[in-house]
Amino acid sequence: MSARDLRLALSSALPAEGVRTAFGFLAHRMVEKLPPRPEETAESTPPPSPLPLIACDGPGEEHLFRPHESWVTTWGPAIVSSNAPTGPT
Repeated sequence: MSARDLRLALSSALPAEGVRTAFGFLAHRMVEKLPPRPEETAESTPPPSPLPLIACDGPGEEHLFRPHESWVTTWGPAIVSSNAPTGPT
């Protein structure tokens, strides 16, 4: 459902006598005007579990991080600091 569809569903055919509370009106519209929720399927797989915390191989004090991929062994800021110039150029 697009933002435009949602806006139309919530704002079309407003009551002539007005609205007492915005909260109640919105709750009513969300129940009455929006399409039903999709049914849960038995075949749906649970999301993958996060990778375990590992020690960073980069410079500096030892610290743990959770990699975004299994092959990553260095935390982002450690990579940047290890590539920084170390002396006068």
